[in-house]
Amino acid sequence: MKTSKLVLLLLVCFFSSIADAQENLFEELSYKQALKKSSASGKPVLLFYEMEDNEKWNETIPKALAKPDRARLINDQFISIKVSLESKDRIILQDMVSQKVPFSLYFLDEEGSLLPFLKSPMPVSMDSAIKYALKTYQNRALVQQIEKTYFDKGNKNIEDLKKLIQAKTDLGLDTKLLLTEFINLLPRDSL
Repeated sequence: MKTSKLVLLLLVCFFSSIADAQENLFEELSYKQALKKSSASGKPVLLFYEMEDNEKWNETIPKALAKPDRARLINDQFISIKVSLESKDRIILQDMVSQKVPFSLYFLDEEGSLLPFLKSPMPVSMDSAIKYALKTYQNRALVQQIEKTYFDKGNKNIEDLKKLIQAKTDLGLDTKLLLTEFINLLPRDSL
């Protein structure tokens, strides 16, 4: 009898902790408030957009996100919000959500730009998608820092330019203008 009470107590604690994790996972912020908080904190936004035509999906994804290790990563590294079916933000986000992304999770920078997401011929795991978005966001910060050093300070050297080209290439960003800049920096006799 004591064992069954203990098991019952453990089950109640386990399921209540899952419910708490789900409740605490998404911040009660509007889209614009999330972008402001992202800008102030230096964290990207994780936006879960509820699907109009798939109630099961709307229940499954938050539960999957609430797994302890995943929830800890999300709470530490992202400003996470949920756009519910009743949210006023749905109108603002219509164009963005027309782009299909894994798990209806949109990863955004502080300006609301969609971060490149992990493209794979195989199905993508949720953990891989989250970690890739975080790495992409961190790499964007590196690109911005290198660009600032290179362009703002007039410090035009080939090594910084190589770093900038590589960082932009890693993010899948356009490097055509940088390649032209690179050619212009090379001594004429090396071409």
